[in-house]
Amino acid sequence: MRRKRAMKLRLKDTLPGVVISGVLALTGCGDFFTSNATTGTGSGTGTGTGPASGVNRAYVLAGTAQTISGFTLGTGTLTAVPGNPLSTGFTPQAAAITPGGKYLYVAGLGNINVYTVATDGSLSAGTAATIATVASLAISPDGQWMFGLDTLNQVLDEWKLNADGTLSTLTSVTYTPAGGVFAPRALAIAPSGTLIYAALGTAGDVVFSLNTANGTALPLKTVAPLDAQTSDSALMVSEDSTLLYLARSGTSGGLSVYSTGSDGSLVSVAGSPYATGAGASSIAIGGGGKYVYVANRADSTISGFLIGVGGVLAPLAGSPFVAGSGVSSIGFDTTGAYLVAAALNGAPDLALYSLDATVPGKLNSVVTTSIGTAPAGASLVVLTR
Repeated sequence: MRRKRAMKLRLKDTLPGVVISGVLALTGCGDFFTSNATTGTGSGTGTGTGPASGVNRAYVLAGTAQTISGFTLGTGTLTAVPGNPLSTGFTPQAAAITPGGKYLYVAGLGNINVYTVATDGSLSAGTAATIATVASLAISPDGQWMFGLDTLNQVLDEWKLNADGTLSTLTSVTYTPAGGVFAPRALAIAPSGTLIYAALGTAGDVVFSLNTANGTALPLKTVAPLDAQTSDSALMVSEDSTLLYLARSGTSGGLSVYSTGSDGSLVSVAGSPYATGAGASSIAIGGGGKYVYVANRADSTISGFLIGVGGVLAPLAGSPFVAGSGVSSIGFDTTGAYLVAAALNGAPDLALYSLDATVPGKLNSVVTTSIGTAPAGASLVVLTR
């Protein structure tokens, strides 16, 4: 079953921070579940190019402070963009940035706002783009389509990204989890653009096919939950789209690795799952695709692994690495040499790590910064591609 919705909202017809069609703008609260927002690597026809060539930036969502803070990443530096921090007027819960970094979409409870990114990295005042309540947002690698993992219904929301940053709402895709309690957490789109993966917390996972020519998504496979006390919380796909990394928290927590098939099939690699710290909540791949890291929110560490043949992992020397309190979201910059980590409870709010020159994959803290009155509740970091 596919639920039809047709709506196109033009930015000039809306007011900043206002939810359309008489729906109240509500402020979210409580826990945050990070998304590995797929920013893609292509230059899509739907969104055009970004504000500057070779842009290398990170945007941090802070739930407690209700702000977005932007930073330009240099060689071991974090430079705040003008206008930091920018107030959202709502509690941000998910975000995605277009390939090239021209538009940043940020979701709150009941709304998704769009921010235009200037050449210096500063953000325009957010403008209401559409109505939705999602746990995660992901943009296709070609920059034409954006998907949202709906928290109210068992559907995958979809929008076409227009050149001016507006969204055209497309037909939502209904799916049925394999079991467990419906608790959507995260989306990831394969760099090939052909598969979408959704983590549903204690309800397992769903794999969708994607036709990038017309944006059609269809459910292909479901993955049953491991048990009622284990949450599938974060996803990431390897650059060659052959491996899926799945972070789980709870009783059977850790990092699972699967080889992927074009039909959506998943086959566990030898040695999987791999032990991580407690509360695995975010995944990042760096160092030219040689290393994978997991943010462990419950014990404030980052676990690191060397990626071997066939996706088999080996723990890195010195892992797990010390991180901020309640580290919740991690990601690599465009060079793959620096990892950015946001922490819910601060100490610090944001940290930049470099890869050690002699010890493979070892993380070295380079610089830290706050993003307002600490702790700001830094829940998600989104990096340009």
